[in-house]
Amino acid sequence: MCCHRRIIFACGHYVWGPIVRPCPDEKAFHQGKLDMGCNQMWSDVLTTVHTTPKCKKCAAAEAKTGAQVAVIKEKIRLLHELVDKISQHKAKPTASMKLSTC
Repeated sequence: MCCHRRIIFACGHYVWGPIVRPCPDEKAFHQGKLDMGCNQMWSDVLTTVHTTPKCKKCAAAEAKTGAQVAVIKEKIRLLHELVDKISQHKAKPTASMKLSTC
């Protein structure tokens, strides 16, 4: 198994980087002694890098969700304003109510 560099994003996704330490099979493949190289990858603590940003896919999904939430919040705010106007309008006494006191 070849030791590869690995990058772990804040979202938990990861990507594999280049080979840091090739295994004997991979070395033999590069020397022409084997027909096929090593297909197994692993990384250790020294070759693993943790990053604070999220991966591109998660960052795009978060941006899309954030935009949708902003639109919904604006609609809710407009509905609250409309409800307040309606409740204020109903609270005002009308002319017909004033005349019925005779």
